Amino acid sequence: MGRKAIDLTGKKFGRLLVIQRSYIHSGSGHLAMWDCVCDCGKLHTTDSDSLRSGGSQSCGCRQKEMASKMAKINSTKHGMWGTRFYRIWYNVKKRGTGRELKGIYPDIDICDRWLEFDNFRDDMYESYLKHVEEFGEKDTSIDRINGKLGYYKDNCRWATVDEQSNNVLRNVFIDYDNKTQSISAWAREYNMSPSTLHSRVIKMKWSMSDSLLKPINYKSHD
Repeated sequence: MGRKAIDLTGKKFGRLLVIQRSYIHSGSGHLAMWDCVCDCGKLHTTDSDSLRSGGSQSCGCRQKEMASKMAKINSTKHGMWGTRFYRIWYNVKKRGTGRELKGIYPDIDICDRWLEFDNFRDDMYESYLKHVEEFGEKDTSIDRINGKLGYYKDNCRWATVDEQSNNVLRNVFIDYDNKTQSISAWAREYNMSPSTLHSRVIKMKWSMSDSLLKPINYKSHD
């Protein structure tokens, strides 16, 4: 007899109040999640382990408040607080160390060296300026060369939005029909656009069979 699922509805974890059970689509089926409302009013979805272990205690506002305080303290040190380059580092650090994301992105990590902004600046700022000079600041974003690995100098580069999007499609792997392939590989096999397949599977939460077999002009999904 299977273990009865624990109902967290109505329970409070830090700033998060659980309001209902939710699900996300994964390669092996549906993963149970919980929809929560934060004290700040924003909705946040996370998994049971993150809630019960204390990993998820807010929608992210708590970390932002703490980061803002630390950034202001450190701003006089490096003089780059508030720049786009600093925000990129902050988001990399948040994604690599933020325990709230571990339930959904368990393999993302950041090297210890990049936990300090000055080290990230020393490793990446010169190449950032060169990329900005060629492509512009808005079209310069940090990209992991191997999406299965984390954030560190040898696995990161500056890329345009299109380059980064293509890299994501190559590194998101889906299990279907007893085979595992990247979204790009599945799209090639079924003669469709990788971006269309990505949108159907990741954003619209369609099943893999519907995503691959429904006509391109198919608009609704029940």
